[in-house]
Amino acid sequence: MRWILKIILFPISLVLSILTAFLTFLLGIGTALLYIVMVFCIFGALASFIQGEVGIGVSSVSYLVHMGFR
Repeated sequence: MRWILKIILFPISLVLSILTAFLTFLLGIGTALLYIVMVFCIFGALASFIQGEVGIGVSSVSYLVHMGFR
């Protein structure tokens, strides 16, 4: 009886395993892209501070604090 249940539930288990692997892959890609955006914001803030446009730099840093470094 138990092996019949295992045979019936095998396709569901396989689909869930593949879905988990795919979603983990997408999460890794999304995380990498957000880190790239965060690095661009940091460089933009530093460049704004160096060029004397403090308002743009402060808004960029506040965006990083609000969204990036949670």
